[in-house]
Amino acid sequence: MSCDDVKSRLQEYVTRELTSEGRRRVDEHLLECEECRRELALMSAIVSNLESQPVDEPSPDFSRKLMASLSPQRRQLSPWLSLVLLPVLGGLGYLFRFQLVAGLARVLGWFGIDVGQLAAPHLPQVTSSQLALVPVAVGLVAVVTAATVAGLVWRYYAESA
Repeated sequence: MSCDDVKSRLQEYVTRELTSEGRRRVDEHLLECEECRRELALMSAIVSNLESQPVDEPSPDFSRKLMASLSPQRRQLSPWLSLVLLPVLGGLGYLFRFQLVAGLARVLGWFGIDVGQLAAPHLPQVTSSQLALVPVAVGLVAVVTAATVAGLVWRYYAESA
C-alpha cells in the first residue's frame, strides 16, 4: 500500500470505519513508514479532541428565527425566456415584414404622414388569413413589451422599497 492510499484512509482507520482487511493493510504499512505513523498520531489527536468537545443543541425556535431573518425570495423572469422569445418574435417580424410595413404606412397615413415608396408594397400572393395574422403578431409584440416594462418597473419599486 502506498503512503497516499494510507493517508486517504487514516480518518476511517481512526474512527474505526475501515474494514478488517483495510485495517490490516494499513497496519502493515504503518509498521514500515514513520511519516504515516506521524500522520496517524496527528489524525488521532484531532479526532480525540473533536470527540471531547461538547455539542450545543439549537434552541427550539431556532428554525423559525432563522427563516424569519432570511429575506423573502423574489420570483424573477428566467433569462432563458428572452433567449427563446426574441428569436421567435424576430422570425415573425421577418415573415410578416411586408405586411407590417404596409400596416405601418397605413397608420402613418391616418396621421397625415406620407411615407412615399414605403406605402403598401404589391403583395398579390398574400391571402386574407395570412394578413389576419399581422395584428396578432403586432399585438403579441405589444403585450410582451408591456409585460416586460411592467415587470421592470415592478422590480425597480420592489427593490427600492
